[in-house]
Amino acid sequence: SKSNASGNAVRRAIDLSERLESDPLTEVDRRRPLILDPFCGTGTVLQEALLAGYDVVGTDLSQKMVDYTTENLSWLQSTFTAPGNVIDIHQADATTHHWPNSESLAAVVCETYLGQPFSAPPAPQKLAEVAGSCNHIITSFLTNIRPQLAPNTPLCIAVPAWYDASGHATHLPLIKRLQQLGYYQLNHTPLIYRRPDQTVARELLILRTSRAPDD
Repeated sequence: SKSNASGNAVRRAIDLSERLESDPLTEVDRRRPLILDPFCGTGTVLQEALLAGYDVVGTDLSQKMVDYTTENLSWLQSTFTAPGNVIDIHQADATTHHWPNSESLAAVVCETYLGQPFSAPPAPQKLAEVAGSCNHIITSFLTNIRPQLAPNTPLCIAVPAWYDASGHATHLPLIKRLQQLGYYQLNHTPLIYRRPDQTVARELLILRTSRAPDD
């Protein structure tokens, strides 16, 4: 489910940021570390982060999703003891937006655009079209946010991968270009979340910003 996948993603990024806390480049002058979800959807990742004691910022291209996140975070805070604070939730395009105080982020955690849902493997031409669209959007997001982040900022992002009937996976081309985009990939084996017979899987990328783009 999206909830389980997103929950696993935020926990991985939180664990990663904790391992990097001893590095002075990752230290931020905040009472609590700050998590950004630039594709916040209904707010699942941000709810997990609040409960873990992180302050949160969320954006989404859809105002409807922003409203859902705002409502869900309000419900969470009124129902449970969530030590984190909601700093800001607003509508924004992740491929062009500039996030205030982005250099102070402890981590970026999100489920990115997964493209069209499929109940069965699509025809090769359709798959190429959808994969190309997802690759363009996610590459644009990573390119946009990279210069806004401090060196060594961890990111945990879920991206789509597509499986055919034989179990062969099609991965996003951008995965082979991450270093060129200014990121180091910390997981050296694929991290795939997928139900049996599911066509669209979630591939988790555990990244860290390099000291400068193209390092």
